[in-house]
Amino acid sequence: MDKENLNNKIWFRAVKVFFVFLFILVQLSAAFLVTAVANEKQIDPTSYNDAGSIVKQKFSEYADYSNEEVGRKLFGNNKTLSFEQFKTLKDRGFTLEQIANLVKYKNKYNIVEKIGFYIATFVIITLIFYLISRIFFYIILGEKFFKFK
Repeated sequence: MDKENLNNKIWFRAVKVFFVFLFILVQLSAAFLVTAVANEKQIDPTSYNDAGSIVKQKFSEYADYSNEEVGRKLFGNNKTLSFEQFKTLKDRGFTLEQIANLVKYKNKYNIVEKIGFYIATFVIITLIFYLISRIFFYIILGEKFFKFK
């Protein structure tokens, strides 16, 4: 069997269409996942200092701590305030706008890193699909695994 005979077979054409469809679907899924990961936000380090200075104005019990310590204590390892923290700040006279502006976020990855993620993902998936096609032709047609013209 050779490629010319295979191209005349309906099952082979269906496999090719399925293969291309699967390739596109995997690439789009990977791009979606990379977008989700690459757009991750992190707390801007200056937020701790800013939030600490604002909170210290209304919470006198934190007067002995530095602004950054108060800000880190307020947020801990969280990216957002818990409901209890929000309620406490609201009860102490903070407005919604003040609470919302306590923390600032920035992107975890810059544009060059994001582009690198997309390119690396595209190349890896393309190589995997190339290897799958070479394995298919090696098994079905007995072609050399890597052929160089």
